[in-house]
Amino acid sequence: MVGVAFVATAAILTPVSRVVNGLINTLAPRFMFRMYEFEFPQIRVSQSKMQLYANVCGLGIVSGKMSAGLFELDFCSGYSFASGHEGGHAKQSALLGPLYFPAAILSYIMVGGHGGFIESWADIWAVDGRW
Repeated sequence: MVGVAFVATAAILTPVSRVVNGLINTLAPRFMFRMYEFEFPQIRVSQSKMQLYANVCGLGIVSGKMSAGLFELDFCSGYSFASGHEGGHAKQSALLGPLYFPAAILSYIMVGGHGGFIESWADIWAVDGRW
């Protein structure tokens, strides 16, 4: 459900961002600030073939990827970047079910940021895309 929420948010913000920026350009063409213009999310099979790849560029603070169950969410990092690693997270999500996100959050809290046992485990279970 988390992955679907990200994809739906990007799909909703795409036309909104275009309308807002169009209004800014029309009403105040010299106004410095514009809304980030979103692209409609592209959905296809991930390179690891474990998840659905969804390009949701603009929703993340930094570029990178996140696994959310069925979805490999891409925040402006590229189709093939870290796909095998994200496939490892897909296996974790399938095994842990609703405990996956609490386990990931606990792992990040224990190391004070990105990393920890959940990331090491995903590297061990990484999928190379060949069956």
